[in-house]
Amino acid sequence: MPHDEASRCLRRRFITASRQTVRLLGIKPHIDDIRVALPAAILTVAVFVFVYWLFVRFVERRPRCDEFAMNGWLRELGAGMTIGAVSFSIVIGIIAAFGGYRVTGVNPATVVLPVIVISLKSGVIEEIITRGIFFRIMERWLGSWAAILLSSALFGAGHWANPNATWWSTIAVGVEGGLVSAALYMLTRRLWGVIGEHFAWNFTQGGIFGAPISGYAISGVLLPHIAGTNALTGGAFGVEASVPGLIVEVMLGVGLLVIALRRGRFVRLSRDHQDGDQPIAAS
Repeated sequence: MPHDEASRCLRRRFITASRQTVRLLGIKPHIDDIRVALPAAILTVAVFVFVYWLFVRFVERRPRCDEFAMNGWLRELGAGMTIGAVSFSIVIGIIAAFGGYRVTGVNPATVVLPVIVISLKSGVIEEIITRGIFFRIMERWLGSWAAILLSSALFGAGHWANPNATWWSTIAVGVEGGLVSAALYMLTRRLWGVIGEHFAWNFTQGGIFGAPISGYAISGVLLPHIAGTNALTGGAFGVEASVPGLIVEVMLGVGLLVIALRRGRFVRLSRDHQDGDQPIAAS
């Protein structure tokens, strides 16, 4: 089989598997009945949190699930949501300043309900899988830097099969989400802030500004006219594939990582490091 044909075959198989996973998790942009979808989303999220607790308790055999510890959870969740909402607003403001985004009208406030469902599921499920399990375990085995690189690659690959995805959008999403989410997790060693940031980024993106969420067209409170080069707006995939989005998120992620480094939150690769949950300052 020629190399190009093999590559296309592999991509088709990956896309099929990714779409099946999306359907299984229920993360989709079109909600048939919000009265059913919202309670179903809450139940799905609760099940994932419970399964994660079972994994921690009976597979890892840890006495506590520190990633969902309740002390100060609301403060961390709120801080994460603030970071997500403000950072996306800055990105859209930059795009608007260069003529790529303008508001042409408004939709009824009820349009945000499906976006809440989407944002809730993606924020909780993706962060449990990517940061709660994959990043945390990779960090324990390989250290923080390797875990950041690998979890960013996993996060980006998870969006490869989305509508209108390109190699550039896959890399951009991986870098943006990988840096910021990893840094937030490292600062707190919990998932509240990471989930809040992810939820608010998606909700602000689609529910408020009406921009596509990772390739999926979304109706928001604001009815936008988005025009300009793909570099400015991200094209059909959305703002996450734009240069302003990448720059703002990289700056934010690097800033958070610097704070984490100064606070000794990095884990270095060490044979002596056994538990993986208590950080060792990088030297």
